[in-house]
Amino acid sequence: MPSAIKPVGRLALTGTIVLVSAVTMLLGFRPRQAAQPPGTLSTQEVVRRMVATNAARRLDLRAFTATIHYHLESEGLSHEVADMDVRLAYDGLAPKSYTIISESGSTMLQDHILKPFLSDERQEAVIDFRDGSALVPGNYAFTLVASPHADLNTSFKPGDEANPDNSYILALTPLKALSRFSFTGTLWINPRDFGVERLDGQPTKTNSWWVSRIDFNYQNRKFGKFWLPVNNHSVSQVRMFGHATLDITFSDYALTSIRPAALDGEDSLLRQTPQPGH
Repeated sequence: MPSAIKPVGRLALTGTIVLVSAVTMLLGFRPRQAAQPPGTLSTQEVVRRMVATNAARRLDLRAFTATIHYHLESEGLSHEVADMDVRLAYDGLAPKSYTIISESGSTMLQDHILKPFLSDERQEAVIDFRDGSALVPGNYAFTLVASPHADLNTSFKPGDEANPDNSYILALTPLKALSRFSFTGTLWINPRDFGVERLDGQPTKTNSWWVSRIDFNYQNRKFGKFWLPVNNHSVSQVRMFGHATLDITFSDYALTSIRPAALDGEDSLLRQTPQPGH
């Protein structure tokens, strides 16, 4: 069963490809006041609930393991393909670890793209373990561009093609230059528990002149009370050489340690969530 301690937002660029790992949020709770119906929350409150509940899930999920599959295709002077399987492990006492299980395909892509990606992932894991996520209101401006219907059991209504999943949709842009990865994009937030369902975006800058544009799509699914990454897809437009794509899929997750109180259910995450201030 898939698992991750949190969605960790980051893009690692080496040469022509971008690696999207995950997006995470971290914020504290305040005492809860009366609940408010879906679709009436302010931007600030949607963001606060999103980062607060994800922070709580991070504390609740103490340890996990997973398998990550990387599939890379480069459409340049020739068509090159490479695959890599990696074992991901986290125990709450140290940064996430990544261990290569198998490799196949282009040696050039393995050595110059996928392995450097993995090195960047390990470095980001150390930063995240030490400092937490950079995706907080102090670093990003959030704008609420769509809200769910009052009836959360209705996932789609005619004329709502822009929000078929009945989510809170937030646009975000960085407020300042960050030493870590930063991006401009869109978040889809679940209206029931404020987990991150999806993230689309583009990095604010690339580390290579050859890369003119990068687009990424990050997908989560809910397993029990935890929102877990299932697929990351990125496309890099490379000057004079076409494009390259990277797909990352997560499987074989095992939640090896969950805080006992968390087994009571996700409702406890929102009991401390206050009424939004307008």
